[in-house]
Amino acid sequence: PRAFAPRFGADYVLYLSSKGAGDGLWKSKHGAVSELSAGPVMGGVALSPDGRLVCFAFRKEGRLKLYLMDADGTEVRVLAPSLDIRGTPSWSPDGKWIAVAAIQQDGSRLFKVPIDGGQPVRITQGVADNPVWSPDGSLIVYAEPIASSTYPIRAVTPEGTPRPLPDL
Repeated sequence: PRAFAPRFGADYVLYLSSKGAGDGLWKSKHGAVSELSAGPVMGGVALSPDGRLVCFAFRKEGRLKLYLMDADGTEVRVLAPSLDIRGTPSWSPDGKWIAVAAIQQDGSRLFKVPIDGGQPVRITQGVADNPVWSPDGSLIVYAEPIASSTYPIRAVTPEGTPRPLPDL
């Protein structure tokens, strides 16, 4: 079987793989392999800074919903059920927020979602994909797809204030 999008935990590796009908989330720990979620996990997963929680997009009812679960595969719950997720989520360094792109009527926008179940906060007005939180928590960097092959890199603060980046 194939495996892709690996992520390291403290003493384990998470990855996506398939037994046939969509990629599920798998865990390898000390040589033992277990399936944590069967079915359509889309894109990479994000581990909380302390490695206790996993966040991922899961296809259900025709939409990609943001899920959170314990790293052992228990306590699975939906975060921000109103969002239709795109790309891989990213944890804030303090472990309290998840940055994620989601589709709205006017395109893909960037949101920060509190892990305590509160309402998502939209932090970009323009189109945004694949956010990554900076290690110090001061910026969220993302791709801005403006044409089929052009994806400039942009940055905002967690409050949504745009910040300039050098041209890449």
